[in-house]
Amino acid sequence: MASHSQLYTTLGVAPGASAAEIKKAFRGLAGKFHPDRNPGDKAAEARFKEASAAYDVLSDAERRKNYDEFGPEALHGGFDAERARAFRQGGGFGRGRRGGGLGGFGGFGGQGVEFDLGDLFGGGGRRRAPPTREAAVHLELGQALAGVEVVVGDQRVRIPPGADQGNTVKVTTADGPLRITIHVRPHPHFQRQGLDLVLRLPVTLGELAAGAVVEVPTPSGLVSLKIPPRTGAGVRLRLRGKGVARQGTSGDLYVELTPRLPDQWDDALVEAFQRAEALYTTPVREGVAL
Repeated sequence: MASHSQLYTTLGVAPGASAAEIKKAFRGLAGKFHPDRNPGDKAAEARFKEASAAYDVLSDAERRKNYDEFGPEALHGGFDAERARAFRQGGGFGRGRRGGGLGGFGGFGGQGVEFDLGDLFGGGGRRRAPPTREAAVHLELGQALAGVEVVVGDQRVRIPPGADQGNTVKVTTADGPLRITIHVRPHPHFQRQGLDLVLRLPVTLGELAAGAVVEVPTPSGLVSLKIPPRTGAGVRLRLRGKGVARQGTSGDLYVELTPRLPDQWDDALVEAFQRAEALYTTPVREGVAL
């Protein structure tokens, strides 16, 4: 059976596209329409959601195969491809009745058999869908960035990498749909800004003055960061691509250098700070007012 084209059209690829072509197309659309890059643009947000939904199906070999064979009906939760094939082979894939004959259900000599496609989704067409239940999970920032498996009630749910505060995950369970709202606990050192991360990194006065190479934690592991000599307090250094990774795109990590005074004092250090007073070119509290 020929492939259905709607989801392929959404991604801008042909029905016979390879997995690599589908991934490349989605990454291009995600980079263009992601809400973090189009704040407040509802049209871009809707386009991103359409592309994400299409990619979720076409990037999964089994779901793509069923979609190609049965079309949008295969996207319903609980769809049973084997039962669908059995209906179709019996001549009854579709709604309504078929007459007698060897090709249809009427081939056994009686009236045609009527069936509802709702039967393929775990129940008769006249059953009312159960209401969507609500739940919430609380994650540490590292868990949200890396993705984690959680247990909600008796249901194991995989939270995808890059989840943010307020995101939701909807899963189908034996008791009906379940919508899970994600809450991310504040981190003492990292702040998230869309796909970017900001790290307030403590450094010594000597590292700022003379320069240094320091280890910096990132979502993908420790990396080395070079601090140039004579760097001022509060300067931000950027690590490209070391921010939040989500659905094929990555943000940056901004490292804000925060000097920390020594834990102990001695006369030499106090004298050095006093001599440093002469190096200030403007009053440090200039402009501080209500």
